[in-house]
Amino acid sequence: LSVGSRGHEVVHLQQNLNTSGFDVGSTDGIFGPKTLNGVISFQKHERLWVDGLVGPRTKAALGMS
Repeated sequence: LSVGSRGHEVVHLQQNLNTSGFDVGSTDGIFGPKTLNGVISFQKHERLWVDGLVGPRTKAALGMS
């Protein structure tokens, strides 16, 4: 998942980020700037590779795998 992605998986991502304390605002299913900032903050917090992309490691850390 990356900026511009849309759909149910992005909603799930946004819900998980909000629940984990990384406020991305509404769960609208659109990977925009707020979601990107949340992903980057989460990746930094978890000491993951910080690229703003939600790949296998970020998904696993969020419990999305």
